[in-house]
Formats: sequence, structure tokens, C-alpha cells
Amino acid sequence: MTIRVEDYSFWYGGLRALSRVNLTIAPGEPLVVLGPAGSGKTTLLRCLNRLSERAGDTRQAGRILLDGEDIRDLDPPVLRRRVGMVFALPTPLPLSVYENVAYGPRLAGIGRHELDARVEWSLRAAALWPEVEGRLGEPAGRLSGGQQQRLAIARALAVGPEVLLLDEPTAHLDPLSARRIAELLWDLSRQQAVVMATHDPRPATGPRARVAFLYLGRVVEQGPAAEILARPRDSLTRDFLAGRVG
Repeated sequence: MTIRVEDYSFWYGGLRALSRVNLTIAPGEPLVVLGPAGSGKTTLLRCLNRLSERAGDTRQAGRILLDGEDIRDLDPPVLRRRVGMVFALPTPLPLSVYENVAYGPRLAGIGRHELDARVEWSLRAAALWPEVEGRLGEPAGRLSGGQQQRLAIARALAVGPEVLLLDEPTAHLDPLSARRIAELLWDLSRQQAVVMATHDPRPATGPRARVAFLYLGRVVEQGPAAEILARPRDSLTRDFLAGRVG
């Protein structure tokens, strides 16, 4: 499954949030969209599954293709099952750990026997199962911040997305939890396309990772993470990595 972003621009009213973005997103090569606050990272992620349309007065130019098909031709709920999103601040439903993960699959009509297996698989895939196996009936709000973030990932995985979008998934976590989330995402990227938006260069050091540096809605440069982080070609990227742009 591949997403191609071709000369894509996006406006909120008269404000141009993205400017002629070109990207390719594919399994096996996790993409880290790196940039300071206000650079358009969240907008880009929300455009990839049409959540951006909820903002009201918007318009767009260019194309976003999911396996060659323009996403504007896809029904939004169907698209969002294929392209799932995890937000920066985990907000578990006021339900048990089990019901948080089961919520999406149950809406899709999955029966109880298969549901149990789906919940366990999703929690294992999110590296959370050993910590909650005996706590599935407890309120999800009792989990730690890092556990809630992995629960949010499990919820997204439970509906079987082909692409996983993550908006600043480590921003509110301690360093140990942040490292665990980053390692988890690199593991997941072996089977599916993963896109992470972040202002922190550290998660971009994972194996096979690619980086796109976004500034004021424009992709300044992109390429293998090791290359971009060690030898950035553009002065804006160098200034950002040195802490002079933010």
C-alpha cells in the first residue's frame, strides 16, 4: 500500500497551510515529518485521511493518491479505516481497556469470538499486552501516560489500517516511554506504512526511517534520516537541528 502526495497545497480560508508538497509513503520505510510548531505537520497528517475537511472553509490543490486512487473519490469513513490516526494527547474512552480496543471492530460488525482475538492481537502489536492482560476490565483512564499512548495505537490497529498516522506521539511522554513508542513504531513499519509528525529529531533515528523537513508548509528537503540528520543540505534544516529555528 502506497500513498503518493503530488504537488499538494491546502488552505484554511485565505491562509496557505501547505505548499506544493510531494511525498511518497510506503511500508518498510517509516516517514518522519519533522518541523517546528506551525510548520503544517498536523495539517498534512489530517489531509492524508481527509480529517482536514472538518475545519470548514478550506480548499486544496494537487492530489493525494492511495494505491493510485484519489482519496477524494473515497468515502471518508472507509478511508479513515484504511488510514488510521493517533493524536498527540491520548484520550481513552471512558470505558475499560478491553472496550477501548474493541470499540472500532465492534462497530464494524466483528463478533465476540473474533473480537477477543482482535483485542489481544492489537494489544500485543502495541507492546501493551503483558502489562494489561490481567487488567482488561479496568478503566483505561487508570493506565499511565505511556500506556495510554500505546492503547491509542492498539485502538487504531484494531480496525486494520493500511497506513498509521501519528501526530507527536511522544510529545507528552517521559524519555523512557518515548523511546518505547518510537521502537514500537519502527517494528510496526515493517508491515504497514507509518507516518510520524514530530518536532523532536530523536525519534527519527530508527532503522529505515526517512525524514521530510517541513517549514511554513513547504518540504524543504527529504531523504534517509541518517543523511538528513547528519548532513542536511539546506540551511533551514541545519538551523532547526541546531535549535536556531523553532
